[in-house]
Amino acid sequence: MIEFGLLHYIVITGLGLISYLLGRELLIKVKFASIWEEIVFSISLGLGSISYLVLTLGVLGLINRSNLLVIFLKLIAVSVLYPPIRTFWLYKLTAFQKRVGILKKKSGVKYLIFIFISIIVLLPIMLMPLYPPIAWDSIEYHLAVAKIYAHEHHIKPTPFLRFPFFPQTNEMLFTLMLIIFDDITAQLVQFLMMVLVAIALYSWGHRSFSSRVGLWATALWLGTPLVLWLGSSAYIDVGLTLFVTLAVYSLWNWLYSKEWNWLILAGVFVGFAASSKYSALVFLGLLGIIVFYISIRERRYLAPLVFVTIATAIAAPWYLRNFYYTGNPVFPFLSSLFGNNYLYTAEDLKALLYDLQHAHGIGRSLTALITLPWHLAFNQDVFIMEAPLSKTYFFAIPILLVFSIYSTKIRGILALILAYFLFWFFSAQILRYLLPIIPLLSLLTAAVVERFFLWLPFLQRWSVHSFITGIMAIFLVSPGWLYATHKVLEQGPVPVTQDQRDTYLARHLLSYPAYKFLNDLKGSKYTLYALYDENMAYFADGQFMGDWFGPARYSRISSKLADSQALYEELKTLGANYILINKQRSRLELPDDKFFQNHFKLIYARAYVLLFELSEKPLKRKLGPELLKNSGFENLEGEQPSSWQHVGKPAIDTSGLRSHSGFVAVRGEGAENVFYQTVPVKPGGLYLLSYYARANRQGQMARLQVNWSNAQGGFLKTDIELVEIGADWKQYEMTVTAPSQAAFATVYVSPHEQSSVWFDDLSFVEVTYTTEGKTSEASPLDTNFSS
Repeated sequence: MIEFGLLHYIVITGLGLISYLLGRELLIKVKFASIWEEIVFSISLGLGSISYLVLTLGVLGLINRSNLLVIFLKLIAVSVLYPPIRTFWLYKLTAFQKRVGILKKKSGVKYLIFIFISIIVLLPIMLMPLYPPIAWDSIEYHLAVAKIYAHEHHIKPTPFLRFPFFPQTNEMLFTLMLIIFDDITAQLVQFLMMVLVAIALYSWGHRSFSSRVGLWATALWLGTPLVLWLGSSAYIDVGLTLFVTLAVYSLWNWLYSKEWNWLILAGVFVGFAASSKYSALVFLGLLGIIVFYISIRERRYLAPLVFVTIATAIAAPWYLRNFYYTGNPVFPFLSSLFGNNYLYTAEDLKALLYDLQHAHGIGRSLTALITLPWHLAFNQDVFIMEAPLSKTYFFAIPILLVFSIYSTKIRGILALILAYFLFWFFSAQILRYLLPIIPLLSLLTAAVVERFFLWLPFLQRWSVHSFITGIMAIFLVSPGWLYATHKVLEQGPVPVTQDQRDTYLARHLLSYPAYKFLNDLKGSKYTLYALYDENMAYFADGQFMGDWFGPARYSRISSKLADSQALYEELKTLGANYILINKQRSRLELPDDKFFQNHFKLIYARAYVLLFELSEKPLKRKLGPELLKNSGFENLEGEQPSSWQHVGKPAIDTSGLRSHSGFVAVRGEGAENVFYQTVPVKPGGLYLLSYYARANRQGQMARLQVNWSNAQGGFLKTDIELVEIGADWKQYEMTVTAPSQAAFATVYVSPHEQSSVWFDDLSFVEVTYTTEGKTSEASPLDTNFSS
């Protein structure tokens, strides 16, 4: 695990160093107040520039590993060989050596101990991004689109993904890392950006307030669990936040230094932000208003033009791309203004906007606005909470409002925060959409806490002590550290091999084994329609389609489920040759007529997940001989059904009054009273489990359950599907694929939890298909995924 982690952090550090080289060369004439300010602006500008380099190569169809490596090597060569730049780097190296020498003279051991302790403390946080990607939006869209670009070596339309046209500056960096290394380093891009925000807060606090404020602001930022969650996932919110923070930071420096370089940088970074997400256009407008106001007050009329022109030029490529393909630069929004195209219907747009604006949050009434701070502190679940925001911000509100009266610095940033806050309140009330203002809020909170300490006479002497500063920083960062520690312990060891990765993904993503199976079987040569499984787009190596919106919307398929031939023709019209169905998200009924059985070949199954291959030639499904002995419970040995074992005290009725057929039926009262039987199976075979069941009262649940074990009796995995049992006898069934190492299957007759259910006439048979006189195994390949 150490080797795995070090390797990935070396790769992301390499990206950071190359970004620093590029950014620092572009900022040679900029005077920085500290080394930290220099680092954060150089690396961030370099990352944005590299993103546009990837975009340029992608548009030309030249985005591949060799071209990227050649460009990076040329960049390093220029830094080493070009005389003016080489002289600059030699000067920087000399200054660095002097700084290291000063630290050694002061207390080298002290700083080494500090670094060692910091690494140990930060270890849980550093482990979080090393887990395989499972976050919804990352695998539904952000990584999925990057994977397509990396595979095709071209930036192309992706009509079957959610938001096929969008600003994608962060996705360009994901594409880069997928080409160079893997998806873990793609997640580490956001981790790097999270660290850069922390450095920006420290340098900004140090420049404008004090080093203590910078340290506390950094601790607040890293002490927010939502920040750590987003910083370890391939979302784009941290990247957006970095660019927004540096845009405001740059504008702040321009306001106080009057240096045009800072105004230019403000335009560049707000342009990067707008090319990352549409919501950043709000900051373009807000910062533009500030620049315009200052220019009028100080009669520097060129400033707004420079700022807006640079920001617009930076963001323009993505908006022009949107307009070229859809006629709408902000697709899919503002369709009433720009019109709509074939991708989204009016119903799609209505549903999408409703989901964003009305499906979450607390409404938009005056009462909701007044109580919003309380909800953000103590009722965050209503805002789609992937991870919580720190409550420290809520408790700092009173002193923040008080000190904003006396401080122009605090008042100005607070006004910017409140403006975005109102935009968020009246648009999409999703918690992570607040992230762009969290660094600003962290800086202000740290500043007012320091002023509060200095304002109280009995705290003045103690507040300036470095020990108190350190304790306060530890207190502020502790919620994040505790959250990261809990997440790492909860998830277990970091998966470092392919088998460990597959096991981890199968544990967290129900349908992952089916995608793994299809990828192993067909490579990338397939087109899959996934019904109610839209977030799994990243894991399909072939063409993936299926979503609530767009040209492959679910309504096209769900409306055809009652007619298997119409379903087949609709899938063929879309170009699909496989269909995967996730039954857990929608309890739909599949056709069971002759056409469905002849043209939909089930090739892989597990609980709630079915993967079919569409067959032009008619197939015949064949059910093998019954594997269960005494499947109807009719044969008794003493008072127990022969061949069955039991746990607890399941009831048996032999009167024939409660049975589906024959005279015997069994009843389970709670999941602790069950019958079970173990039978031999073929590895990779496809098996159908079924039984008849009924219940005496409503709301009863039962399990369709198979436990798999190897030849030595070792447990491999379990398949469990829950079914609601009605008052009349009805057949319930589940089809499952045996793992590659399976030798035995244990079939259970079990209610769920405390339900009371009658069972009769079980069946467990192998499923095969016959084509033109040949019998084919339904599931020729499989990979073992332990539970």
